[in-house]
Amino acid sequence: MTKGKGKKKYKMLTWRKLFPFICLVSCFTLDAYAAKDKSSNVTIKTGQSCVTSECHPTMGKDKFVHGPVATSDCSFCHRQDKKDRHTFQPIKNVEALCYECHEKLNTSVGVHKPVTDGKCTKCHDPHQSANQFQLKEVQTGGLG
Repeated sequence: MTKGKGKKKYKMLTWRKLFPFICLVSCFTLDAYAAKDKSSNVTIKTGQSCVTSECHPTMGKDKFVHGPVATSDCSFCHRQDKKDRHTFQPIKNVEALCYECHEKLNTSVGVHKPVTDGKCTKCHDPHQSANQFQLKEVQTGGLG
């Protein structure tokens, strides 16, 4: 065996042994880099949700959850306005948005001033609540 052939064989064996290790290290490094800031440049498509362990881990976990949150359909009420900053806005003004679905309800009983003024979110959480009717606080007196 000549020096040249032995050296070539040595390099090949080293490369074959190192290749899996290099792949493994690369995968973990790339995953860590990708996970570094997942929410900074996320685009949410229609029907897709940002209710995940990375973004909003407690969303949808309360006792009373709004329908679109329960079905992970954020785009039902929100549109993404700044993809580079992962910010969202209601698709309409909040006062009108609630009545897209709730106008058909019998509101002749229990209608109170914040609702008639279109300020539903003064008392009701639009996402979830520990209280029935998604109230932010338990009401002990009359309706506000």
